[in-house]
Amino acid sequence: MIKSIPFIEIPLGALCCYLFLMLCFLKAPNNKIVKYFRFVLFSCLLWTGGATLMRLQLKPGIEFWFNISILGLVLIPLSITYFLFYILKIKSPIFKMIQFFLTVLAAVVNSIWGILIPPPNVIVEANGDIVYRYYMPAGAYVLAIIEGIMIAYVIAMTYQCIRDDRPKAKKIVPLVVGTIALFVGNLLTLIPENVFPFDTLGGLVLAFCIVFIMHKQYLFDMSYRAAIGTIYTVSALLIFFVMWHFGKNAGQYINKDFEQLGEIVVILVILLTLFSGLVIYLAGRLVEQILIRNTKKKLEQLQTYRNNTASLFSEEELFDRTMAILEKFFPNATIAICIFVRKKEKYEIVRTNKKELAFSEQQLELIGKELQNAESLQASELAKYAPIVYDNKIKGFIFLKLPPKVKMNYMELEYYRQISAYASICLKNISVYEKVYQVSIHDDLTGLYNRTYLKEFKEKGLDTGSSQASIYFDIDGFKLYNELYGEACGDKVLRWCSKQILKTVDGRGLSFRVGSNEFLTYIKFQRKEEVIELAKQIQQNIAKDDEEKPEVLQSITLSIGIAFYPDTAKDLEQLQQQAEKANFFAKRNGKNRIELYEMNLEQKENEQPEWNGYDQIAPTIYALTAAIDAKDSYTFQHSVNVSEYAVLLAKEAGLKKDEIRIVKEAGLLHDIGKIGIPEDILKKKGRLTEEEYEIMKTHVANSIKMIHFLPNMNYVIPAVVAHHERFDGKGYPRGMKGEQIPLLGRILAVCDCFDAMTSKRVYKEAMPIEYAVDELEKNKGTQFDPDLAEIFIRLIKEGKINVK
Repeated sequence: MIKSIPFIEIPLGALCCYLFLMLCFLKAPNNKIVKYFRFVLFSCLLWTGGATLMRLQLKPGIEFWFNISILGLVLIPLSITYFLFYILKIKSPIFKMIQFFLTVLAAVVNSIWGILIPPPNVIVEANGDIVYRYYMPAGAYVLAIIEGIMIAYVIAMTYQCIRDDRPKAKKIVPLVVGTIALFVGNLLTLIPENVFPFDTLGGLVLAFCIVFIMHKQYLFDMSYRAAIGTIYTVSALLIFFVMWHFGKNAGQYINKDFEQLGEIVVILVILLTLFSGLVIYLAGRLVEQILIRNTKKKLEQLQTYRNNTASLFSEEELFDRTMAILEKFFPNATIAICIFVRKKEKYEIVRTNKKELAFSEQQLELIGKELQNAESLQASELAKYAPIVYDNKIKGFIFLKLPPKVKMNYMELEYYRQISAYASICLKNISVYEKVYQVSIHDDLTGLYNRTYLKEFKEKGLDTGSSQASIYFDIDGFKLYNELYGEACGDKVLRWCSKQILKTVDGRGLSFRVGSNEFLTYIKFQRKEEVIELAKQIQQNIAKDDEEKPEVLQSITLSIGIAFYPDTAKDLEQLQQQAEKANFFAKRNGKNRIELYEMNLEQKENEQPEWNGYDQIAPTIYALTAAIDAKDSYTFQHSVNVSEYAVLLAKEAGLKKDEIRIVKEAGLLHDIGKIGIPEDILKKKGRLTEEEYEIMKTHVANSIKMIHFLPNMNYVIPAVVAHHERFDGKGYPRGMKGEQIPLLGRILAVCDCFDAMTSKRVYKEAMPIEYAVDELEKNKGTQFDPDLAEIFIRLIKEGKINVK
C-alpha cells in the first residue's frame, strides 16, 4: 500500500510560490520588463508544476508531466537571460539566438527520444513510499555543461555591467544567486541513488530571491501585487474546491438517473463554467476596487498638485506647493527641497519642515554630484534623494527621511518620483518663462531694465519705510557719436555707459534705460552724500581709460540730476520727473555735472529766457580765435574766409537756413584747436617733418574737445571733425569716404583748401586763383566732393566769390 511521496512538500511549495507570483502579475502593465518577468515565472511554473504533478502521478501520466518539467527547466536560463539583458541593457543578439536554438533543440530532442534526461524510475519502497530515481546518460552531462557555459556567460556579462555600480548590483545579485542555486540543485540530482528533490529546492530558493528583490529593492510594486495575487489565489482555490467536490460526488449523481446523463453533464458543465466565470469576474472587479481605493485619493492629490503648479511663474510658489504635497503623502517624514543657485554657484535648502535639519555646503555639493547619475542610485538612496533635473542637468533635489523602521513601499516611491519629476518640469517652465520675461523687461542693447519694467516697478509703489533717490543720467552730445562715427559707435557708447552704471550701482538699486541716451536709477540710501558720491563715481568710471571704452575724439561725459524722497517727491513718478528736471539744468549749466533737485528749480526754469547758443558764445569764439591770431595771424582771417566761402557754397547747393547757419559757425571754429599746437610748428617756414605733421593733425581733436565745452555748440562738431577728410577715404582723422563724410564737412574741405591755396603764409606766397581753380578741378572725386567742387568753381567764374 502506497503511504506517501517523500519530500513532496518541496516541489509543491515551489509550485505554490510561482503560481502565486504569476497570479500577482495578472493585472500588471504590459511593459517589456513585466513581460520578461512573466516569462521567467512561466518557465518556473512549467518546471515546478510538471515536477509536482509528475510526483503526484496525475493524468495523463508521469512521462507527460516529466516532459513539461524539462521544457520549463531548459526555458528558465533563456528567460532569465532575456530578463537580465533587458534590465542591464546588454545587446548580444547572437548569443540569445544561439541560446534560443539550443533550448528548442534540447526540448524537442528530449521529448522525442529522451536521450538527454530520461524520465525517472518510480520505485515503491517496502513501507509504501514512492520515490523517484533518475538515471543520467551521457547526454545529461552534456546538457549540464552547455547550460553551465551559458549561465557562466550571462553571469560574466552581468558582472561587467554591475561591478562599478553597487546600487544596481543589489537589485541583480539576488536573481543571479537564485539562478546559481537552481543550477546547482539540478546538478545534485545527478548523484547516484539520490531521491531528494534538490532541483525543486533550488527552484524554491530562486522564488525567495525573486520575492526579495521585489520587496527590498523596489523592482516591482510588491505590496499591491501581493494583494492582487491573494485575491486570484483565493478565487482559484474556490473554483478548485467546487470542481473537486463535483468530481468527488459526480458518480452518485449520475447513477441516480442514467438515462438523463447527457443533459445532466451539459447542465453541470454550464453551471460550473458560469460559476468559474463569475468568480473570475468578481475577483477582477475586487482587484480593480483595491487598486482604485488605494490609489484614487493619491492620484487626485497628484492631479490637484499638477493643476495648481501648471501655470505657476514663481519658484517660491512651486516650492511651497511641492512641500505641501510631500507633507500630505509623507506626514511623519523629514523633508527638504534643495536647489542649485546659479548666482552663488552652490546648493541651498529653500524649503524644509524641520528647522533643525542642516547640511554643509560640501554635503549638498556631493549629493548633487551623485544624483547627476540618478539612474544608478539604489532604491534606498532614491527614497532619500529625488533629483530635480531638466536639460540633462541636476538643478536640485528633494530630501526625504522616514521615521525609523518605516519603509517606503513601491507606490509611495513612485509617487515620490512623480512629484520630483513634475517639479522638474514646472521648474523648467518657470525658468523658460523667467528667461522670456527677463528678455521682455530688459533693454537688449544695454542690459538695463526697459520702460516696460519701469512702469511695472512704479505700479508697485514706493517703500515708504525708507529714503529713496532717483538719479537721472544723460550722455552729453550723444547725437554726435552717431553722426561722427556711425550708429555702431553710438551703440558702443551706450553699452559702455550702461555697464559702468550697473557695475557702480552693483545691486544697490535698479537701473533703467528710459530714452535713446538717458538712464534712470532708483536707489535706497541712509545719507544723501552716499547718492552724490555714487553719481560722482559713475562719472569717474565712465571717464577712465579702458580697453572696452569706445575710441572717440571727444570725452564721454554724463550730466546727472538727482531727486530725493521724501524731501521733495511723494511717489516714484514725481521722483523721476524731478530728477529729470535737475538733469536738464545740469546740461544747461555746462554738462558733465551733477544737479540736485530743489523746489526753486521750477521758478528758475520758468524765468529762463530763450537764447541762441551761438549768440551766447560768439564773444568766446572770437576771443579764442584772437588768441590763435596772437600765435598765428593767418588762422583768424583764414577761419573768417572759410566761414564766408562756406555760406556762399551752402546757399548755392540748396541747403536749409539752419544748415547754412551751422556751416557758418563751423567755419569759424574749424581750426580753433590750433591754439594747442606749438608756435614753432604753426609758423615754421619749411616743410613739416612727419612727427610735426602728426602734431599738426591733432588740431582737429583739440577743436572737438574745446567745442564740447562750449554750451550747446556740439552740433558743429560733425562739420569740424570732417574738414580734413578726403572724398577717396585718404584723409584724417577717421579716413571716411564719399558720402560717409558729413555734407557740411565736405563743404568746409573745399573752402578750407581753396583759401589755403590763395592766402599768403609764412612758408609760401599766395597762389593765383587760376591755379587754385585748376587744383579743385583736378581733385574732384579724389580729394573733394565732385558736385560741391563744381559748384564752387562756377561761383568763382561767375564772380560770386570775392577772394580775400
